Amino acid sequence: LAMGLRGMIAEIRARLEEEDDAGAREFLEAALIALQGAQGFIRRHAELLNDMAGKEADAAGREELAALAEICGHIAEGAPRDFHEALQLCWFVYFLVSIESGHMIHDSGPGTLDRWLNDFYREETGAGNLAPARALELLQCFFVEMNASISRGGILPVTIGGVDESGAGGENELTWLMMKAVRDLKVLHPSLALRYHAGTPRDLLRAAVEMIGEGSTYPALFNDAVCVKSLVRSGVAEKDAVDWVHSICTELTAVGCTNGWIAAPYFNMAKALELTLNHGRCLLTGKELGEDVGGIEEYKNFEELYAAYQREIGAIMKTGVEAAAYNERQARERSPYPLLSCFTEECVRRGLDFTAGGARYNPDYIH
Repeated sequence: LAMGLRGMIAEIRARLEEEDDAGAREFLEAALIALQGAQGFIRRHAELLNDMAGKEADAAGREELAALAEICGHIAEGAPRDFHEALQLCWFVYFLVSIESGHMIHDSGPGTLDRWLNDFYREETGAGNLAPARALELLQCFFVEMNASISRGGILPVTIGGVDESGAGGENELTWLMMKAVRDLKVLHPSLALRYHAGTPRDLLRAAVEMIGEGSTYPALFNDAVCVKSLVRSGVAEKDAVDWVHSICTELTAVGCTNGWIAAPYFNMAKALELTLNHGRCLLTGKELGEDVGGIEEYKNFEELYAAYQREIGAIMKTGVEAAAYNERQARERSPYPLLSCFTEECVRRGLDFTAGGARYNPDYIH
């Protein structure tokens, strides 16, 4: 949003001029191609809209199409100048990253939109160039497109509210508008979450509870103080920890700088106990799924059972972690994400793809 696609391309070209490492250069060249492809994709929309405007008989429709063409033509090159352009660029980036990753969204949802778009909104509304009702309409269009873009069973998280780096509440007019947009639309996506904290305005919390009382599953309510603290304890810097999103199954990730491997691996502790009690065999199938650490008839007391259970957990965890490591290696070698890498902090600076450890944070989540 600050520099636009053209500015990002210039940044990568500058990195290429100073980079000697062959692997880093290969990544940067791929990132450059990906961004140029994104520009071309947006330009084609501008061309199509201009063509549609030329064929439109209705004067109002023609004017609207021409305006959209101008927006797309500009954001294909430069940084957005207003709220509509910023939101349109967010949509294109989200959509293209989703295509690149095959809709395995990871942490590439739009994140904390009420923060990122607030400066555009305040400047325009302050100048009298944008009515809140128009901003709401644009947000609703954005959410409808997001909902249509993702397959059933997918997750598309957006967080609103919460504290900023100074500890003050980050709520603003867009927080309210985004909640109203979701309330009015009643669609499955985005998965909206309100970051609740001690300073959350009571009327905002009341509105959220009323939404839930109407039968909506949104907004989900998260204890912001606990979430921020947990991220800091896991090694995330404070400035990043206060800008988080609930990714996939509500894992917490710092927005725009994290490649979190979700379910790496899945782990069923109850199943581990079943295997501990039955010589590593599954009671449902009779197959040996775990290590034979003994059986219920052999344990003399709870301490022996618990020690065997720990050994079983260790054996299963070792297998699971090895499988997760294999999957991560396969991702690095076979399915890099050069476009997503451009929008993830540190990847370009490090000369590493998103899948190769380029992000600032690369946690594995064991479920």
